[in-house]
Amino acid sequence: MVTIRCLLSVGISRWKNGFILFVMACLGPLDHFAHGERANSPNTGLQITHHSNGQKAEETEWVKGRMTRQTFWYPDGQKKFEAIWNDGDHLRSTSFAPNGNKTYEEERGKDFPTYWDADGQPLTGRWDLSTSEGRPFTGIVAHYDVQNRKHELEFLHGKRIRQSAWYPDGTKAEEQIYQKGKAVLNTRWDKRGQLQSETSYSHGLPARQRTWHSNGERGESEYGFSTRGDPNGLHPIRIQLWAADGQPYNGSRDTSDTFRHRGETVYRDGLRSIETFRYENGQRLRETVFQDGYAARTTEWHPNGQQSQEMEYERGSMTRVTRWNEQGEFLDEKVFGARGPQSIDRRSAPSPAWLGLLAEPATPTEARQFGLTKALKIKTVEAKSPAETAELQPGDLLIKVEGRPVDNEASLTLIIESFFSGSRVKLEIGRSGKVLIRFATLVPAPMRDNPRRRSP
Repeated sequence: MVTIRCLLSVGISRWKNGFILFVMACLGPLDHFAHGERANSPNTGLQITHHSNGQKAEETEWVKGRMTRQTFWYPDGQKKFEAIWNDGDHLRSTSFAPNGNKTYEEERGKDFPTYWDADGQPLTGRWDLSTSEGRPFTGIVAHYDVQNRKHELEFLHGKRIRQSAWYPDGTKAEEQIYQKGKAVLNTRWDKRGQLQSETSYSHGLPARQRTWHSNGERGESEYGFSTRGDPNGLHPIRIQLWAADGQPYNGSRDTSDTFRHRGETVYRDGLRSIETFRYENGQRLRETVFQDGYAARTTEWHPNGQQSQEMEYERGSMTRVTRWNEQGEFLDEKVFGARGPQSIDRRSAPSPAWLGLLAEPATPTEARQFGLTKALKIKTVEAKSPAETAELQPGDLLIKVEGRPVDNEASLTLIIESFFSGSRVKLEIGRSGKVLIRFATLVPAPMRDNPRRRSP
């Protein structure tokens, strides 16, 4: 099948109610049905359809359950498109203009297709096309694919400025706009003509995508690099979701993957809050905690329940990764900066800090007592911990640490872990309607905990 070549396909997520988030930078033709197979196909024989005027519209030849040839015709009987396979392998696809001239041909073994202009003159180049005389090409090249969709590539002075595709009934399926040869905007529609997605690009790479769904929901994604120093790790780093009534979505979504891992993503105020994947036996495989919609920390476990690695992020970009073996023994740790990953010797570094408490989100009523929309309520205080020494109590609202607001456990963990043991931090807490100031001297995590596997 000849369809649109994709340089990039990232951030694929699926939810129960048909919510699909994806982005593809479409750059040209590619054979998607290279094996020439289709569901419910005959074993051997021909499938033929006709136009309303009696002329052939489509003919597909099958041998032992595999396509060997597929041909489309215009209503006047002129050949429109032909694709040929041999033993399931794609050999050649050719598209024709209504006057019979070739417009496009893709052959096995060639790195990129061949184009012809409306007069049947060959064009040279891959994406920057020139005429046979060597002049930059200005005009439109049209061709079809095995789904009978029409594709158009428009060039100005040899540079692509637009690429479009239509469904067989003429409804527009996709349009991509280019500036200086790089994609700037991609828009997709469903077969009913309803807008599906709109993706904006920066320097030719996806930057932001908006999606609309048949159930009335809509989403928006911000793209970034998953690892600092890694130019290939582009993916959605922040996803927002709105319900059909226009309000930010609150609830959970099934995000199970194709590897039989059960997944669930919890949204709060339209943003991802926590995402969990489990092995088939229910044991946790991976859990990501988000702060303001961006990944803050991801923890993964071996099948035996031992933690395997922990990754820390700053606005969705990885800053640190720590690994352990199946026996719980430390393996290595790396930090990521602008120059890429660097291994560190944890034995010579100061111990990470620990406060010694567990917390949970406060109710809106509790938060409003102190003029807040969100707050963190202390659930338990560990014995002989800095939190106990600072006279923190279960039920206290933790408002700020060193002047930095905390409204969820992820933000508290990130703040505490920005200090080393021995640091003295200022805590603002709410108790009985009053704001109190307490000071705590942070200490290393107890030996029973791995220093990177602990509560704040």
